[in-house]
Amino acid sequence: MEKYDLVIKSDKIFIDGRLVDCYIGVKDGIITTISNEELNGREVIDAE
Repeated sequence: MEKYDLVIKSDKIFIDGRLVDCYIGVKDGIITTISNEELNGREVIDAE
């Protein structure tokens, strides 16, 4: 079972004054995790 309903693999997002590559985990319509490690989800979108 996947931990997230949706995972967005981001090319770049702006966090803490810098651009970073990251994965965004969404559960029940809410962003719950932003991580530089790969996340697993029911649906994955590559936003590159």
